Amino acid sequence: MNPLLRKIFGHVAQRVATDPVASRQIAEATKKVVKEAREIVSSEDPARIAGQAVRRTLEKLKRRDH
Repeated sequence: MNPLLRKIFGHVAQRVATDPVASRQIAEATKKVVKEAREIVSSEDPARIAGQAVRRTLEKLKRRDH
């Protein structure tokens, strides 16, 4: 693994472990990711559903930047 990514993940893990708000946010985000993954796996056209999920995520990020 890239040393920079390892440091970033380590920092995130420390932050989540010490901050209850960050911990709650990570738990909610994880639940959303699992829900999306289940939807993709159970779909007849997983590529299309995965593309829609990525598009929704990118749109949310665009709205957050402005």
